[in-house]
Amino acid sequence: MKRRFEEEQMRRVMGRRTFEQQKEKERKEKEVKEMQWGSEKSTSAVPPPPYSSLEDVRVRMEALLNGRKEKVEVIEKQLEGTKREKENLTAQLEEYDKTISDSNSAYVFYQDMRTYMETLVGCFKEKNTLIAEAEMELIDIDNTCFGAIKQRQKEEIEEERDFLAGVLDRGGLEVDEFGRDTSSIKKTRIKDRHQHRMERVKKRKAKSGEHADVFDQSGFSSDEDSVEVEDMEKREDERRVIVNRVAGVFDDVEEQFASILAVKKKFAAWRKLYVQSYADTYAADSLPKIFSPFVRLELMEWDPVTSAQLTLDRLSFIDDLFDFGYNAGGKEEEQDDKLIPRLIEQVALPRLRDALSRRYMPFSFRSTQVAVEAVEQAMMFRDDISEKGRERLLDTVRDMIEEAVLSLPLSYADKINRGDAMKVEVLLRHFYRALKLLGNTFMWESVFGIEEVEKIAVEGLLQRYIMPFLRDLPQSPTDFSLYEAAVHSLPEEWRRRRQGGVQLVLGPFHEQFRKVSERTLQSARARGLSADVVHPIAKGIIRVLQAMNDTNAALAVANSVGIPLPTSR
Repeated sequence: MKRRFEEEQMRRVMGRRTFEQQKEKERKEKEVKEMQWGSEKSTSAVPPPPYSSLEDVRVRMEALLNGRKEKVEVIEKQLEGTKREKENLTAQLEEYDKTISDSNSAYVFYQDMRTYMETLVGCFKEKNTLIAEAEMELIDIDNTCFGAIKQRQKEEIEEERDFLAGVLDRGGLEVDEFGRDTSSIKKTRIKDRHQHRMERVKKRKAKSGEHADVFDQSGFSSDEDSVEVEDMEKREDERRVIVNRVAGVFDDVEEQFASILAVKKKFAAWRKLYVQSYADTYAADSLPKIFSPFVRLELMEWDPVTSAQLTLDRLSFIDDLFDFGYNAGGKEEEQDDKLIPRLIEQVALPRLRDALSRRYMPFSFRSTQVAVEAVEQAMMFRDDISEKGRERLLDTVRDMIEEAVLSLPLSYADKINRGDAMKVEVLLRHFYRALKLLGNTFMWESVFGIEEVEKIAVEGLLQRYIMPFLRDLPQSPTDFSLYEAAVHSLPEEWRRRRQGGVQLVLGPFHEQFRKVSERTLQSARARGLSADVVHPIAKGIIRVLQAMNDTNAALAVANSVGIPLPTSR
């Protein structure tokens, strides 16, 4: 029973398979017939009718031919589409292959760059320490050289201020560890310094042909406000030892880390090959810190405010980085184009500010000349330097000039007697120092501009200190040489500045002098002084007026006393 059931099941399975095979066979036969006839009619179970005529044969053959043509066109279109699809797939495959190759290359490059940066950072960590130590040694040298003269000047001015104020005249106010009266000691030092200056003036005047440029209007040498030549030579020798020692700090590293050009080449390759990742990683923002060790190393050769032999624009890092990222395109180009100004602001300007604060001597013509040139070089990049960076630099100069102005003890002119010759001499020396400072301040016009220089020099020094000094100093009422010296301390172009016939710069000064000169001439006439006395007074007044380019007033004075107008000097 069981056997028969299994046989029955087998027959059913075999029958179903036979049926499926038969259907598959019929389907294939149908496709063959469609291929033969080229139309649905060819699959019909009804055979085509017999040909009735030749025309009937022709019509049927044309229909068959058209059907075949349509089939061929369909097949050709399908073939064309297949070809296009094949080409697209081939192109995609090639693109995928190229992407894989580029990805492999990028991966290798990034791995190499990562290793390079890790090594570079480790190298800089060691070298920055050595560079910083050398920088501190240079600062110590400057403190020793320039700090000494600044401290000496500060102490001298304090002593002379006490001397002029009469503090030292009272005596016994303070004694030193040996019980000596410090007031007497300070007065002795002041007299000794004055005598030493007088002797030096005589020696310099004897060699005036050889050293004609070292005198101011008073005959004092300008080296009063400069470092001695021997000290400068010693400073230069010590600096040279340090600079030569640290110059080879990168000699023991591989070539690809040893110079600014080698590091630049690495980053230039990154930017050229993978500009998007270069931008995405903000590499351009990091470049000033990356290049700064090389720039700091070279800036040790730069000696602004002291020497003009090596100027900022002649430093090699500017030429080395000048073409970095040039014409590369992209938003990161702007950052790379500003690489040099950013290095100037972040590395060079702090060095320049420190040099100004330590070495700049506002009373010294030579020091001012070199300082102005150094700041001018830095301000060439003013359009690309931040406003904060510019102002911090200019504030340093302003502070140095203001400190120099405040150190002048000119306000004691009304507190001394004409008979106290020593005090008058001390005041006159500071007066001529004030005139040197006035002339030096005008040299900053190219940096600050006309308006600010006028505010600092004319309003802050001439009108606030020099004019009151001339008004209060006990001097001969017929001596106008100090007024003449004050006028000549201004640059010629400033003395000529007029608007509507009015002196712009010397207006208040001119008015004060006019009142003093008129009062002097009126007093001379009222006293009935002879022409031998009046004429020299008038000539002194005329010289000052001519120095202020006021020819009409000078001519009026000459006519009032009956003398020809002297030729202006």
